[in-house]
Amino acid sequence: MTTQFLCKQIVRIGKVLDGGWDVCHDMMLKIDRNPCIVYSFGISHDFSFDDDMANTYNCNIHSFDPTMNKNDFKHSEKVWFYNRGIGDTYKKFGSGYVAPLDKIRKDLKHDKVPIAVMKGDTEAAEWPSTPQMLRTNQLADVSQFYLELHSDGKVPDHVILLKKMHDAGFRIFWFHINPTCTFKAKIGQLSQCMEVYFMNTKYPFNS
Repeated sequence: MTTQFLCKQIVRIGKVLDGGWDVCHDMMLKIDRNPCIVYSFGISHDFSFDDDMANTYNCNIHSFDPTMNKNDFKHSEKVWFYNRGIGDTYKKFGSGYVAPLDKIRKDLKHDKVPIAVMKGDTEAAEWPSTPQMLRTNQLADVSQFYLELHSDGKVPDHVILLKKMHDAGFRIFWFHINPTCTFKAKIGQLSQCMEVYFMNTKYPFNS
């Protein structure tokens, strides 16, 4: 894997370790942020990224996690929590449900509103849900897309997804392993998670 897009200034938002994410700051300043919508899938009780995004960029943050056993609530002035998650089909999950991105956006009346940043830390749900997003053209108006990719599934399927992301105009501007997501192998500790950061080069002002 290699970077494919030059981001001049990458800023860590949220925690330095697990829970924080790296934002392409210079491109955030080039998009229309009125309104500024951020979707944060998979927070596991950690709102550090969500709070920091709201404070840094004055965005409205929509945080999703059906595993926290909490009903929908307003976390702060610009951060809303929803007891649901991302999936390729609608089904009950945890204390809530998972659903495709097009349904979630429609339910929140965001189906015609661009998304400045979308991040997914969804414990391997990225493999079925992201192809569904591409098939339904739900990523066309997402400027920056961050995914924690897990080692579940088959390698050819992973390669196919990365190729489809590239075909849709997404380019990798940053990536790194997650040092807190490891397993013990014969050759030592290995990471089973990699955070990959995509820029949508077809998004206005991101070319």
